[in-house]
Amino acid sequence: MTEINLKRASHASILLMGFVVFKSLLGLVLKRTIAGDFGAGIETDAYFAAFTIPQQLGDFVVGGIIFKVVIPVFQQRREDVGDQEAIKDVSGILNFSALILLFITVAYYFLIPYIIPLLFSGFDSETMQLTLSLSRWLSPAIILMGLSLIYVAFYHAHKSFLVPAISTLMFPISSLIALYALPQEWGIMRLVYGNLIGVSIGIFFLILFLQDKFHWSWNWNLANPALKTTTMVAWPLLIGNLIGKIIPFVQKNAASQLPNPGNLSLLEYAFFLSGTVLIFIASPVTTAIFPLMGEQKARGDEKALIETFHQSVKVVVFLALPCAIFFAMEANDIVALLLQNGKFSTEDTQVCANLIAIIAIMIVPQSINLVMANMFLVYKETKIMAIEGSILALISIPLYFILSKYLGIYGIAITYSAIYAIGAIINIMILQIMHPQIISSSSFILIFKFFVATLLMGCSIYILRYYTININLIIRIVLVGGGASFTYLSVTHLLKISGLKFIFSRLLPKVF
Repeated sequence: MTEINLKRASHASILLMGFVVFKSLLGLVLKRTIAGDFGAGIETDAYFAAFTIPQQLGDFVVGGIIFKVVIPVFQQRREDVGDQEAIKDVSGILNFSALILLFITVAYYFLIPYIIPLLFSGFDSETMQLTLSLSRWLSPAIILMGLSLIYVAFYHAHKSFLVPAISTLMFPISSLIALYALPQEWGIMRLVYGNLIGVSIGIFFLILFLQDKFHWSWNWNLANPALKTTTMVAWPLLIGNLIGKIIPFVQKNAASQLPNPGNLSLLEYAFFLSGTVLIFIASPVTTAIFPLMGEQKARGDEKALIETFHQSVKVVVFLALPCAIFFAMEANDIVALLLQNGKFSTEDTQVCANLIAIIAIMIVPQSINLVMANMFLVYKETKIMAIEGSILALISIPLYFILSKYLGIYGIAITYSAIYAIGAIINIMILQIMHPQIISSSSFILIFKFFVATLLMGCSIYILRYYTININLIIRIVLVGGGASFTYLSVTHLLKISGLKFIFSRLLPKVF
């Protein structure tokens, strides 16, 4: 049964990986278009600042927390009382969440004149006025994004991934159409209109196609068992998220304090490119595996749960290590290929590439963190996550300002990567203390083998870069990437790294 469930989850991972690749390509085209049309300056600084707040508010207060918690809660409730009663209870979660999101949206709209100057105190008057205007326009995105995440959780609880994957494509597609179709003189507002239309269409699809699985009911019962369990599990996450979600604002505030406009935008471009790699690696596996882990925990199948966790870690590490090395070493070529056009200058390219080389360090620990977070959630051990995350976030806040003062924008990137690396180490230690069977002595042998494979891969990248220095950029990236991949796969095969067979036979069954 475990093998069958893993195979199904693996097939779901393949589907999600395809959509993640497509969405990432659309996202890259969108960011390239933004870079070409607006570069890294006042308009992009104002837009990225204004968009950050609705994105973080929709996520950290309700949407992101419910998205993480509702899957294991719903699965346990369905196991206890059946589908219909569980759906009725979950409707109560949706109702109260929508009410909270509506309140936050309205409150934010009226508090914008006070919030924006506080969060982006380094902006000059022109950038500040534009940020205030864009923030008002983007404020509805709070409730739209928050509800989207909740509806996606309902789909994932039913192991249904196609509609959520399609709905997420609406945002970049709509934004691209707006940039190309709307009058150029509308400036950055074209992008704002595209954002709002895209997220609205996305949630429309989510609601429309959920009717056969989720029959909403007018449930406002505060004694709702699912609501009480969700609140119990979620409140530590809320506190942890509240502190953790301050970090993007701290990063942007530190960037706004630096001389010359564009620093905030360059940081945003770098985070996006490195984040795209992270999403491609970890998102398909963790998204497809999480509902399976929730079911295994609900049934009390501890052995199957541990096995699923081990396989998930092996897969994400196997994918994350070579991507991190390649991204760090080839950052200049990657940024030049993807962003350097129009108003995005050669100088911007160099700074952005340097940022990516630093941020790439966090790809591996963050990928592992996403898998470990699943374990904490299915065990309902959210207090530990909240305490550990809050402590690290509070430690990082002064570091962002101190290092940015002495190292400029690179100090922000260094702090970001260092905190994620430390967080992963702490999470591993906590899991090992709480569940000693999770990490065995063979894990250290596996780590050494991965180290050898990535070291040899890095050497191959260095050699290939040296001999392809004067050829076409695209051909150069393909040659270096292809040679590095061949080296990595060959070495991992020779070293008989455990988990390689699983990746080939499960995640790519039609090819191997």
